[in-house]
Amino acid sequence: FGGDVISGLALIDFENLPDNSLFVDLGTNAEMAFKSNGKLLCTAVPAGPSFEGGGFPCGVSAIPGAIDHVWDEDGELKFTTIDGEPAIGLCGSGIISFVAAAFRARILRKKGRYARRHDKVEKRELIGVEQRVYPLTENIYISEDDISNFLQAKAAVFAGIITMAKVAGIDVFDIEHLHLAGNFGKRVRVGDMVDIGLIPPLDREKIDACGNTSLKGAIHYALDKNARQRIDSLIEKLEWVELNSEEAFQDDFINALFIPHLTLEFPRDR
Repeated sequence: FGGDVISGLALIDFENLPDNSLFVDLGTNAEMAFKSNGKLLCTAVPAGPSFEGGGFPCGVSAIPGAIDHVWDEDGELKFTTIDGEPAIGLCGSGIISFVAAAFRARILRKKGRYARRHDKVEKRELIGVEQRVYPLTENIYISEDDISNFLQAKAAVFAGIITMAKVAGIDVFDIEHLHLAGNFGKRVRVGDMVDIGLIPPLDREKIDACGNTSLKGAIHYALDKNARQRIDSLIEKLEWVELNSEEAFQDDFINALFIPHLTLEFPRDR
């Protein structure tokens, strides 16, 4: 739980937010903090580089030409790129969007495998192994192995959120505000994240995709002479939650390996 996350928490004045506020920073480690009953709980889950466009043969950072949004149009997946440049790969928001669009179009099944007889799905030899892929262009594709790796990252994040709510003793739907930070910024679509089970299906007005809070917080720190005092106060009050010691975490993780989930039951029917 590093300085980048502390920077983000200080930026949004997390210590003084209302109870049942949640902050999640989607990076290589997905760190999160939960305020409930006056307590400031924090933890982290290993998400790998999936949300930053890394770990995929066709993954790139959020730069001009990166595919940032994918949607279904009459059974075929269409996309846009950053700045409208020719496509060079998929950034984090593009990967999230692809999984959501492919699932809605029934190209991608609940287990993260492509439909058996879909006419757009191809077999390609990748690193000496034949894999099934969906090509967005001739040179940009997502394989079933890529999807599997991504689902492990999203499952870790979702299970972390659910387990933190249980530790706090609240219903996940009682989360009043979700601050979602990450380098993909405001390009990511909340509906895509909900549809694939990356975050709980909260009311949209409760979710704020607030971008790179680490960098914004660092700038704020440099300009505010009282920032150090507030950060020291915040750090003293944070309580670490070791997820591996929480009995529910493993079950929640396994349930979240599917799209959107397998049999995960929420305390309240929504």
